[in-house]
Amino acid sequence: MLSVGLVSRDEKDDNHLFGLALERFNIRLIVKARSAAQALSDPDSKRIDVWLIRFGGASAVDWDRLAAEDGRPPVPFVVMCEADTDQVSEAVRGGACGITLPEDTVFDIGAAVHAAARRELFVSPTLLRRLDHGVLDLLTVRAQNVDILTKREQIVLTLMADGKSNAAIGRSLHISTGTVNTHVANVLRKLNADNRTAAVCNALNLSLISRPGMHKSVRMAAVNGLDESA
Repeated sequence: MLSVGLVSRDEKDDNHLFGLALERFNIRLIVKARSAAQALSDPDSKRIDVWLIRFGGASAVDWDRLAAEDGRPPVPFVVMCEADTDQVSEAVRGGACGITLPEDTVFDIGAAVHAAARRELFVSPTLLRRLDHGVLDLLTVRAQNVDILTKREQIVLTLMADGKSNAAIGRSLHISTGTVNTHVANVLRKLNADNRTAAVCNALNLSLISRPGMHKSVRMAAVNGLDESA
């Protein structure tokens, strides 16, 4: 059973999702909040497998806060938005694993949540029929690049972008520093990068990661001497 948290300012979203009886799809809504701050203050937030965020209910910075709360491995999120090119583009660049419409069926919502839990990209079939070619190209690039790194390598890359050392990454993921060294080396090799900063920059260009606070974190990593290749 996947535990999901909803962040939306619109009570209609609450009623809609509760009416869908998502339990049929092994999905349980355990957190309901009007803002990211309220969501993170809920004790159950630490049990969330996937966040479901209404566009406008949380800003892109809030998406980042929800995804990387308390140094945990990044929590994937699905964004509910209108069939609007700007909203969809921002959701994709913001790192959403799923993009749905408010009127999507329970089957689409369920598929989006389960895809996000697997860190796969899901886009509402209805939305795909409405999007212009520019956004479709953006989605295609994102989908192609999702498979470049393994799930663990993606997590390590995100923590690298946060400026964490190999030892700190190991503590966060409960793995040895030697194992982290291997993951970092694989990330650098797959992204054709000579060092951590280059790897993060390449990942940003490939839309593998896209987080608002990223550039500051990269600068901090370089200042702290974390810009070595392993």
